[in-house]
Amino acid sequence: MVILANNNQHQPGTQLRYRLPISCCDHMQYEPSAQEQGIELLKRSQSCERMLLKCNFGGVEYNCTELFHPVILDEGLCCTFNSLDQVYKFTNMSMKFNYNKTYPPNVKPVDWSLENGYQNPLPKYYSPMKAVGSGQTLGLNIILNVEKDEYYCSSGNSVGFKVALDNPEEEPNIPESALLLAPGLKSSIRIIPTHQEADRKLRNLSRN
Repeated sequence: MVILANNNQHQPGTQLRYRLPISCCDHMQYEPSAQEQGIELLKRSQSCERMLLKCNFGGVEYNCTELFHPVILDEGLCCTFNSLDQVYKFTNMSMKFNYNKTYPPNVKPVDWSLENGYQNPLPKYYSPMKAVGSGQTLGLNIILNVEKDEYYCSSGNSVGFKVALDNPEEEPNIPESALLLAPGLKSSIRIIPTHQEADRKLRNLSRN
């Protein structure tokens, strides 16, 4: 989690806008509600628009806000790519914070699972998208803006980015699975999938 200085012009007092950053950065004994924390982190953290300067996927250049969406995870505000829509990911939407996830015109969110794949038939434009190929040319390429001079505080003692590669159905576990990217350098990440299948008869076994 990173809170930016220019988004943190607070005055001492009891207001949430003061108590939340102090709680996050100086470990003040204040615990805001999930709704309060989500709203304030969206306001005070680096936005996806500022973080992502250029995005290319499948050999096509996109507006980064068409591919990435903000979400609150265990380390604060993150920008997710090709993740399932909340409607398909969560079973009880009333218990989740609403991030107002938007899509480009004509793009429709669809369901997907590792076992069943996509629904049939698919619309012309949909999310999450299929990969059209492998390698640097057809993979995901992004340019990130670290805004180091704007840091007010961070959940770690470093400057840069954390990247987690996960199943679109899952919520990323940033502290345990994220890779660290240093600012000012070019980084390449290659994914080598491993496919494993279990016998369908296992579904008939009793859980007791």
